[in-house]
Amino acid sequence: MNKIIFALAIFLAGCQQEKSTGQTPATSVSLPIENGVFEPLPFRTGQSYTEFRLKNDGEVSVEAFIFDADSVTFYSVDDSYDEGGNVYIEMTDTGWRFSTTERQRKYLIDEENTLVRNSPFVKSACVDVEEESISGKLVEEILGDSFSWATSFTFSEGAIRYRCNAVFPKTTRVVVPEFCGTGCLGVASLGGGELTEWLDSFKAQEQTNIADGFYWLGLSMFFTEDGGIEAYSFFDHSRGILSNEGTWEIVEVNGEEILEMNIPRELKMEFGIREEASPMITKVTGTRFMGVKYESTDSDSEFSKNIHNYLNSVGIEDLKSAYINTL
Repeated sequence: MNKIIFALAIFLAGCQQEKSTGQTPATSVSLPIENGVFEPLPFRTGQSYTEFRLKNDGEVSVEAFIFDADSVTFYSVDDSYDEGGNVYIEMTDTGWRFSTTERQRKYLIDEENTLVRNSPFVKSACVDVEEESISGKLVEEILGDSFSWATSFTFSEGAIRYRCNAVFPKTTRVVVPEFCGTGCLGVASLGGGELTEWLDSFKAQEQTNIADGFYWLGLSMFFTEDGGIEAYSFFDHSRGILSNEGTWEIVEVNGEEILEMNIPRELKMEFGIREEASPMITKVTGTRFMGVKYESTDSDSEFSKNIHNYLNSVGIEDLKSAYINTL
């Protein structure tokens, strides 16, 4: 249950976002998961990481490694599968369809030798892989601010970093499961009625109570009659209006009526939201639901890159030692 919620948060928030790097150009390669590559997990302060490895049968195994303070070692848990059994609503060529996830491998290698996150909701691919020797470089310099705890530690001889840009190969609209109680994940209804009625319930007013706005990933939003969006910080009302440059429109996609919202790129980046992700409200058999539209991206896209960092075995051993030495 928590794994699904965490995975959805990663889809929306992404990893490191950057327009350009100012670093020495790295060598373009394929991600060498046949030897095993290791992804340090941001915001986990060093106590966990994930290994991806290509098995002899062509399947991708995923092992989650977690630090155990009692034994002062990392233990592993198989994390290769999404277990399934969760209801979601997907957009098909003929409109919305209720579906149930099945047990399937989380990752696969496609025909172009690309690592793909095989989510039932929205797939992402690891493209533009670069290889870089990181021997002698600071951990924080290589892995970013979330590894500031390791400021004085450097990587040893033979350590290699692989960087890739996580992209969405195609535009996807989906209503994903949400937590609805112990042991429950389901799609949350916004009740019956028209999309315009839902809009009216969040109409922009001269006197705005920010807490009453439409909430999405830290933002509180209100809608103007002329297709505009006024956005506020849901958690910091003192900042006042952050943007009035967002827009909304009701469109028809494959015979279905959808209220789509466009939020300024700068605002998404400030709140750690993937630029490709935008909220939407739709009707399915007369009932309203909130979903997400993921715009298609590629290596030449105008969107910022969403960088994932992977290490070879030398690099991950350096990081594990650095973490243990901080305890």
